[in-house]
Amino acid sequence: MLFEPTPVLFYYVTSFGALCDNSPDDTTAIQAAIQAAASSATGSGVVQFPPGTCRISSLTLRSHIALAGAHSPGSYGANQGAISLLRAVSGISANSILINATTAIDTSITDLSIIGDSATQTVGQVDATSTGIAYGNAPNAVFSTNYARHVLKNVSVSMNRVGIENNGADYFQGSMVYVSSNWYIGIKAYNYG
Repeated sequence: MLFEPTPVLFYYVTSFGALCDNSPDDTTAIQAAIQAAASSATGSGVVQFPPGTCRISSLTLRSHIALAGAHSPGSYGANQGAISLLRAVSGISANSILINATTAIDTSITDLSIIGDSATQTVGQVDATSTGIAYGNAPNAVFSTNYARHVLKNVSVSMNRVGIENNGADYFQGSMVYVSSNWYIGIKAYNYG
């Protein structure tokens, strides 16, 4: 019997109505693309972003979903060549999480810049604005078979209160991850047993 790999399905955010032209808010369209991938027959997929700036308030990343931006070929290094930006909407509410993966397992974020709303932040303002990406120890995740795996590749996270927050996710891998200009802390990791 021949091995037949499961096909990878792509969900283009523009097909769900996202403009990614720095318009007021693309959150609903992007979340619809994530939901479509999670609800597919395989329960997985790649949510693809075009070059440009998508404005978001908060996205919930589901298990087995990859977020992938556009990339300029031949560019290497932390966030070199990533030309897709996810930027917080103006006046984002306090303590928002731009990409919330706290209940997800097996996620991937590639070739994206995640940018908070620097206009509403001041230095030392600990309780203000956003967290760029939040991971957690997904409920019912068993380390030996179904543990919380998260991968970041060629990702930049900036201008948030906290860049990346990891509350006990078992397996976290980053390659060419650039975390800068976050007002409180770049990477916050805690609750490991």
